[in-house]
Amino acid sequence: SFSGVFADWMEQQYPRHGRLLVLGIGSCVGSICFCLHGCSRIFTSVQFFTSLPWYLLLRILFAFCTSLIFPVADGITLDFLRRYDKPEQYGKERLFGAISWAVTHLAMGPLID
Repeated sequence: SFSGVFADWMEQQYPRHGRLLVLGIGSCVGSICFCLHGCSRIFTSVQFFTSLPWYLLLRILFAFCTSLIFPVADGITLDFLRRYDKPEQYGKERLFGAISWAVTHLAMGPLID
């Protein structure tokens, strides 16, 4: 994917801080895109913020950023586990991450509605 090529390029350009840059850029741009989704409700008088191209642009950028973040975070987790000679714990890390994600979303859903 294009985001994988970008992440790989960033890590090669900045070998010491490439992952951190990818996480930072992906998190910041993704958060900005997420927050800008609310512009259609705030600026209802501005036609551009309620248009389909605006929505698609934000969705594409958000998807690009999240596809950057998750593989890099998995790589950081795996490196951390290797550093402590416990790479076999990676499966448990992913399992408990998925469980916590599910529990959090089930708890937050009714609160948001």
